[in-house]
Amino acid sequence: MHPARAQVIGAVAFDPAALDTLRPLATVGADRRGSFAIQPAHPRQELVMQGDLIATVTIGSLRWLNVPEGRHVTLGHLPDTDALRKARAFGPEDILRYGDLSTTKKPCLGGEGTLELEWDGLVPGSWSDTSLEYVRFQGEFRFSGCTGIVKRSGRVRAKAVIPSFLYAFRSCREACDGSGDKGEDRVELLAPPSHWMASSVPVPEQTHPQVGTHTLVSVPLVRGGSGTATVTLNGSDIAFYLGLRGISPSWFKPGDTLANAELQLNVDVTWSEEDDKPTGMVYVAGTSADARELAAEIAPHLSGLAR
Repeated sequence: MHPARAQVIGAVAFDPAALDTLRPLATVGADRRGSFAIQPAHPRQELVMQGDLIATVTIGSLRWLNVPEGRHVTLGHLPDTDALRKARAFGPEDILRYGDLSTTKKPCLGGEGTLELEWDGLVPGSWSDTSLEYVRFQGEFRFSGCTGIVKRSGRVRAKAVIPSFLYAFRSCREACDGSGDKGEDRVELLAPPSHWMASSVPVPEQTHPQVGTHTLVSVPLVRGGSGTATVTLNGSDIAFYLGLRGISPSWFKPGDTLANAELQLNVDVTWSEEDDKPTGMVYVAGTSADARELAAEIAPHLSGLAR
């Protein structure tokens, strides 16, 4: 038997041309949200994030989460948990603790060499129904001194496509830095952490893990072209994400049908040669009555959606 095809539950339009663009931070070192320290805590090493940034930190293949104290985070998103302040996240040796993450895997080995370093996140105090501030830092991690060096950074106020749930902004990858070289415009969307994601960007970008504090998916924005993306997530993912904002959804109960119901977000961005600006659509799809009920809970204003 073939699995049921997801049916469109509702849709919402957005204007890619009206989105704010990710801009470099003027002074990276002055922004404490972009700093962290790796501290010895025998037999572990702890990464401690400064400030209250809701962040995912990636050093090579090693990942940390930072969830500030006071977030109403539900545990259904994380496997095999035993307490609200401690949850097993990325394998038996990685322990998530609200405020920092410790691990027995040691990136600070001494000697020479570097690893790719990236951390990005959401600013909780900025999170509203209309917008959300997002920051991104990229650079390299040096074994010598166990330090991270920032080479690129950015900040933007992402606009809500679906309040509390889906936000969007524009960016310019590679050479859009004033160098005069041609870069590629993108529409980037912030969504809850997802089980599966695909988009019409190069394959290496599609393989970036989306199991941290949020999903970041990119769609090309090219005149005379189009781009698509698909994000699959369930009710537990959504409740976790809403909890990061400080919302405890009344509909969520771990293990019930809405917690396990799956939704699919299909994003289309189109810009024909004849049009002055691009158009954007997000279609919310599902395969069950539970999916429809979940969609009605998180986005009752979707066109075509009847409760």
